[in-house]
Amino acid sequence: MEKRINVHSFWGETRHGWAIYLMVALALASMPLLLSANLTDPIYRDFNLWFGADVPRIVSNMISPCANHYRTSVHPLFSLMTLAVTRPLLELGLPPRVAVSVVLAASASLTGCLMLSTLQRIGLKLIDAALMTVAFASTATFMFWWSVPETFPLGCLTIMVPFWLLASGAENTRAWIFTSATSLSITTTNWLSGLICTFLGLKIKKAITVSFFAFLLVFGLSIVQRIYVPTATFFWKPVAVKSESDYMRFVFNRVPARTIDFFIHPAIAPGQSFVVDNKMISFVDAANLKSSPLTGPRLVAAVVWAILLLGGLIAFLKTGFKSIKNTNPLWALSIFLLSQYGIHLIYGDSPFLYSAHFIPIMIMLIGFALSAGNSPWARQATRVLVLLFASIAFPMNIQAYLNAIQAATGIATLH
Repeated sequence: MEKRINVHSFWGETRHGWAIYLMVALALASMPLLLSANLTDPIYRDFNLWFGADVPRIVSNMISPCANHYRTSVHPLFSLMTLAVTRPLLELGLPPRVAVSVVLAASASLTGCLMLSTLQRIGLKLIDAALMTVAFASTATFMFWWSVPETFPLGCLTIMVPFWLLASGAENTRAWIFTSATSLSITTTNWLSGLICTFLGLKIKKAITVSFFAFLLVFGLSIVQRIYVPTATFFWKPVAVKSESDYMRFVFNRVPARTIDFFIHPAIAPGQSFVVDNKMISFVDAANLKSSPLTGPRLVAAVVWAILLLGGLIAFLKTGFKSIKNTNPLWALSIFLLSQYGIHLIYGDSPFLYSAHFIPIMIMLIGFALSAGNSPWARQATRVLVLLFASIAFPMNIQAYLNAIQAATGIATLH
């Protein structure tokens, strides 16, 4: 007999710690709304200016079915799903930019609550799980991307759902089909989270069936999307995959810079060390393949973050199997993070652009160091380091975010 999703258990967790869930939801929603108020017109107007983001296209795709939605070739249901929530906000009288910001802020709340629940389900105490959301809110990725219109914050939310379902131990076929389809809906490569969790959580034959029907579900909805959005393209056409090859190349000497940009910059931004490359600000110089430097307190925060990542990895390798009832989530998170690292060694200009997809995964891996199987001193050391990181990174990343806005506006003015 299939084990169904324990919804009552989820609401029980929420009721038991309702105050913490509420505080996390409100804090994570408020920050993007406050930060987005600092964005200037050039960031909304110019393509690729903000770390390579296509902000004007994203805004138009979220508010108008008549815009050019050609990137649904790699973002299968982004237009259909975002229009469904943004259009009602517009009808209520919210300005387009505010409506878009509200949707992104809501995704931040939901992501944080899913993180809380997932960490609880794999064995962390609620207070320790909440501490990890503090670390999440202190990262550069959270500040730089949940406040700026892009696909990545919403993609992150769909990535988190399969990990939550896997941690719940559910075997219900329909739930897995819906969850796998959800992970495919925003960005095609994000389906990795659904596939990894499905094949770890279910028997092989059932996992294949679930994945097949999940694909069919997204396939069908993409046709519905095309009817509503005439310019939408189909993600399942071979030409859609072929076109992405233009963004792929591997250069050996860029590996160190991309590694820093993948593991470090999502946590701590380099302040005013922005590289101007083809009217775009970035942390990585695409021409010289060098990463922006981290100095002084930022270097301290980066080192603390690196120690936390190492501590999470050691906890996974040494004590995770003893301390956590269901080890599948550990394997799923580790495999997904490794696959993301591999993808971004060869795809795109900067992993930081896509960091919203994997920063919560890093946060949850660090959280394994707080599991009950670790020694008390190791858990206490982790708590101290997380608080130290947050106390340094939070103010610095806010200032770096404001500096980035100023730099991007300056570049747009000059050109």
